[in-house]
Amino acid sequence: MQQWMAGHEADMERTLQRANQRKIQRWLWELDQRSEVRFGVSVPKAVLLGVVAWVFFLGLVGAVIALVVDPPDLILFRDPSRPVVGVLQLLFLVLMLGLGLLLFGAAAVLATFVVPFRPPRTIVTRDSVALQWGRRIQVQSRWSDVVRVLGRERYSRIPFHRPWEVSLLTRAFLDGSLPGRPRVKEAGPGEAIPTGSITWMSAQSSRDIFAFLVAVHQRTEVRR
Repeated sequence: MQQWMAGHEADMERTLQRANQRKIQRWLWELDQRSEVRFGVSVPKAVLLGVVAWVFFLGLVGAVIALVVDPPDLILFRDPSRPVVGVLQLLFLVLMLGLGLLLFGAAAVLATFVVPFRPPRTIVTRDSVALQWGRRIQVQSRWSDVVRVLGRERYSRIPFHRPWEVSLLTRAFLDGSLPGRPRVKEAGPGEAIPTGSITWMSAQSSRDIFAFLVAVHQRTEVRR
């Protein structure tokens, strides 16, 4: 974690300088007035994810049907003199198709049936910050336990698309993944726990949310 922080320190500083200060001040005012700020999911991003996932999923389904109905017509298997290679190629193709069906199918179901009815939200209060799906809290941490707010660009194969990941480094956080009462995970002396990403396809810029969380954390540090 220390190497990760050192390697992205310059990126975080540049992001804080380029953040929309008007938005941050408005969110800070809303936090003071209402004691809570919520960041919901972006509808256009969710729709785009659903459309792309369904297109690729249906395309892969068509490829599987073509493979099952008439495999000799595929270019990969036209050489009858190398049956071993043909079998290995077939197994590789089936594995790739199965993996693609799993990934794009999961994305299609998530965007179509989960996000509209159980939308993810990042909820910031004076005392805590949390990522919540529907009524279920995935990650929640008290500001008093937050050591540092972290941000970095994730690798992406899509040109001009650099998703920004916001996470926390904490002394303890509430694990809401288990049913019933959330379990509290605590670090040992001198240690801290990375919570993982706390934003997901937000309607607001993840970089602005990052700067806002840094500002809230700094205010909390001053009040201690």
